Amino acid sequence: DIRYLSSASGGLTKYVKNLLNNKEIFTIPNIITMSRIVSSPLLGIAVANDMKVLALSGCVIFSFTDWLDGYLAKKLHQETVLGAFLDPVA
Repeated sequence: DIRYLSSASGGLTKYVKNLLNNKEIFTIPNIITMSRIVSSPLLGIAVANDMKVLALSGCVIFSFTDWLDGYLAKKLHQETVLGAFLDPVA
């Protein structure tokens, strides 16, 4: 919310704290998706360096976690706008 930024005492700090405490950002499915995004460069390195077993293992793990975060989002009723945006990115 932009009103936090306009307050004179620690507006940005309050905004960041509010953002980090947002329960819709740090859901289990979103954390799984974000971990997939963060580890994507490692998969790219494995593919680029012809590490076939590691690359295949990474693809299998990524596929499983893609299914898992979707399943958990529905099962735990943790579907979020952020998750809908991040999942195709991952």
